Amino acid sequence: MQQNDNRREFSRVPAHVTVKLEKDAGDAIKGETRDLSLNGFFVECDERLPVGFAGDMKLILHGGKEDVDIDVFGKVVRETADGIAVEITAIYGVDCFNHLRNLVLYNAENPEKALEEFNSHTGLRPAKPIGRLEVS
Repeated sequence: MQQNDNRREFSRVPAHVTVKLEKDAGDAIKGETRDLSLNGFFVECDERLPVGFAGDMKLILHGGKEDVDIDVFGKVVRETADGIAVEITAIYGVDCFNHLRNLVLYNAENPEKALEEFNSHTGLRPAKPIGRLEVS
C-alpha cells in the first residue's frame, strides 16, 4: 500500500462529506466520502454506478449558515463492497477549486506537505485542462 501512496499526485485525507452523484436527469445517488484529494474521492454508498460512468457530481459541505456545493465532473474508476472510487476530471469554477483545496488542507494530517503539493503543480494535472476551468 505504501508504494501506491507514493504514486499519488496529491495527499488523500479522511473527510466525511455528503456527495450527490447525478445518474440521469433528476435521478441521483447520495453517499458520503470516506476520504478525498484534489484528484478524487471514495464514496461509501448503497447504490452503485458502474466503473467507467462519468458525470456531474456535487460535494456538499454542511455546517455553516448555508451549505457549500463543490461541483465537479468525475469518473468512477473502482468499485468495492463499501462503495465507489471517483477520479475528478473537472472542477467547475475557481470557487469550487478553492473550497476543495481548503477542505483538503483543513483535514490534512500534514497541511504543510499538502500545501507544498499544491504549490508544486501548475494545475491539478500539469498542462492538462480540467473541464470548464483550465488551470495551467
